[in-house]
Amino acid sequence: MLKEEILSPDVAEFQIRQYLVNRIAAPPQVPSSPQEWTSEAARLRHHLLQDIAFHGWPREWVEAEPKFEEVGVIETGAGTVYGNCATRLFPVSNPPRSFTSRNT
Repeated sequence: MLKEEILSPDVAEFQIRQYLVNRIAAPPQVPSSPQEWTSEAARLRHHLLQDIAFHGWPREWVEAEPKFEEVGVIETGAGTVYGNCATRLFPVSNPPRSFTSRNT
């Protein structure tokens, strides 16, 4: 029963090739002018940031000014001193649930 050929190898290969070729995305169109490059770069940047990187983030967090706080200094022992700063990614009054147990 298992030795019986249902589909010839040539037909199977052809069908697989057709299936894959129909699902390959077309190459992107290359902008022809500097203005088109600039507008395409802006469109991609907006898409990556708004639809991917910050997807689901509240608008007020994304558009908020960064807040830097000096939390101390780091002394190297060789006479060099570095300022140690912390950055808040979201308002302290409304942290995401996964951060509620941490000290703010």
